[in-house]
Amino acid sequence: MELVLKGGHSYIYSEYYSKTMVATRYTDKLGYTPIHISATEYPLFAGNAWAFRKVAPFLRRLDLAIQRLLEAGLIKYWMDDVISTRVRNTRRQQQEEEAGKNQEKDDNTIYQNDGEQVVLGLHHLQVTFYFLVFGYAIGLLTFLLEYLIYTLC
Repeated sequence: MELVLKGGHSYIYSEYYSKTMVATRYTDKLGYTPIHISATEYPLFAGNAWAFRKVAPFLRRLDLAIQRLLEAGLIKYWMDDVISTRVRNTRRQQQEEEAGKNQEKDDNTIYQNDGEQVVLGLHHLQVTFYFLVFGYAIGLLTFLLEYLIYTLC
């Protein structure tokens, strides 16, 4: 991968491994990476294999279920989720190691994890409630306007 960064070389390997490696090692906090992963995909997924008799009564239904999962894109979605979870955990470990090194040096820097999932609280949803109250106010004004127009006319 180092030769790819220098230029003039390419690296052909498993898509999922390459995405994980590029995201963990060569992508900064803002999402910039100097490495391009091709949009053309060549299927190399080994997947799982099951052995059945040719006349197994459930074989056709299992084939249809697998086909539906593939066509719906769920396999790709699940694999992308696995990759993003792995990248997030690796980055968290790297940040914790760097924070530990900084504390050993008496650097007094505060460790902050920006990519961690948080539980949404009321302050996260504050704007939504503002829109709700704004909608109620518009509805009330419309109702009062209609009431005044029909009572005065």
